Amino acid sequence: MTTCPDEHFSEDGHCKRCTPDCKKCDEHGICSECNNHFFLHLEVCVVKCPVDFYEDTRSQTCSRCHSDCAECDGPDPDDCVSCADSSAVLYGGQCFEECPDGTYHDMDTGDCQDCDRTCQTCKGSSSSDCITCIEGMVKNKQGHCVTHWDCPLSSYQDKRGACRHCHKSCHLCTGPTQHECLSCTESHYLLNNTCLDQCPDGYYKDEDGWRCVPCHSSCGTCSGQYECSRSCDTGYYFSASIEACLRCDPSCKVCVGSEHTDCVTCQRNYFFLRAQGRCYFSCPEGYYKNSDEHTCDRCHPTCKTCKEKGALKCESCHFGFDNLNGICVSKCLTGEYAVTEDPEVVCKPCDDSCIECKGSGPNNCTECPASTLITPEGRCLYCCDSPLPQSVDCCNCTETREECIVRSHFILKQMEYTDRPALFITSSILMVLALGGGVFFFLRSRSKAQPKEKSGYEKLANSSKPISSFDPKRASGGGSSYRQEHGIEYSDRVEKEEEEEEDEDEDIVYMGQDGTVYRKFKYGLLEDDDEEELEYDDESYSFR
Repeated sequence: MTTCPDEHFSEDGHCKRCTPDCKKCDEHGICSECNNHFFLHLEVCVVKCPVDFYEDTRSQTCSRCHSDCAECDGPDPDDCVSCADSSAVLYGGQCFEECPDGTYHDMDTGDCQDCDRTCQTCKGSSSSDCITCIEGMVKNKQGHCVTHWDCPLSSYQDKRGACRHCHKSCHLCTGPTQHECLSCTESHYLLNNTCLDQCPDGYYKDEDGWRCVPCHSSCGTCSGQYECSRSCDTGYYFSASIEACLRCDPSCKVCVGSEHTDCVTCQRNYFFLRAQGRCYFSCPEGYYKNSDEHTCDRCHPTCKTCKEKGALKCESCHFGFDNLNGICVSKCLTGEYAVTEDPEVVCKPCDDSCIECKGSGPNNCTECPASTLITPEGRCLYCCDSPLPQSVDCCNCTETREECIVRSHFILKQMEYTDRPALFITSSILMVLALGGGVFFFLRSRSKAQPKEKSGYEKLANSSKPISSFDPKRASGGGSSYRQEHGIEYSDRVEKEEEEEEDEDEDIVYMGQDGTVYRKFKYGLLEDDDEEELEYDDESYSFR
């Protein structure tokens, strides 16, 4: 039976590829394990699980939500995002038939909101909306729950039965400090029996009830339960286009976008590959798992695979190298790489940028000059702050000198994170300017094209001087004495290539019976083989 590698299955003695998103499949091509960032659902790998299921990042499968949930982000009954029963109400991730004590049904949001802390049951968030009071409090004539009938608002009854003033930030209280408040005065917000000037991150100000209300679980900060500010909770990022927090790729713990290459830190059991901004469950070829840092660290460039850092820890080697007790040794001399091994080793020189290499070109270096760093692709690049001459790409050595983070990629990534619309606008303007410049120079070059081809004789000097006699032969080119005697000069402007044409095509000058001189011209457009001839009275000379 044929043994096939991962992502392949055996059929008729041949290894065939599973679907691109599948890591393992059976002899019929049915998937049993998915590649990173895909989840197995009904023997098919999907990017997002359907309704009633959530993405289980540990098993890389779609697991069913609790029966109470229509949508969820985990297996427990308090992980609901929406309820399966349309008549149920949501509170704290759980679905209830009706809002529990201490909450009321908010018709705007459709879920349960907290009552004022003094209320057992209520019809709104204000302290005057109480229906019943919590234990130890009674409802006064104004509808507020107070500690004793005899004490006015903003006071409490001490152990001796005397009424004492609450802290200045408390509207109702059970004691003298700011941490014993039941409700707050204007411009103060209640959180855990304490009245605050500002609500902490993860809460927003409820101006009606003067209290701090928890943001939605996806928000780090917010201005309303479903109105996230620019900072988001773990596992979410802020989308400027819709002004809301969206879920990161399932492998990311902290991210700057929805793609799997937008990770900043990783979920548990995942390893971060810094150069790609990506989290891996299993590190790719050429990298090993650093369990202390939870990162994918690069093997030595001579290693194809490894388990630890360094040139002595190789597990397998690239073509043209031998593994000698964990060291990959080239079969060629320094500065050369193997082209063939069978029947004998044939070596060729490495690229000039490499000291040693595993293949041709500048992208196969395994050892670089001391002043450069090696990229994951195998290029040798200078640090961006190096005074030495460098190409467009260079290593951002302020980030790390352990590996090369290419500056051009780093800058583009930063621009995407900070201001993606600005990058688009800037790029568009540059493209328009470049296109406009190209059109301008094209039109300018066309405007400088040579004028229509003209042949014939043209009068260059002043011809106003009277002429007493005229000899057509002399006028048509019979010598220079005539021109010198009468002060008239003619210039033959026939192009060189036309001079080689037949005599019948040459232009002539002649005089009519009335003494008028005629010139015969030949006109033609550039790149036009068909030329028209016409006679035209361009200049006339009267002879008397």
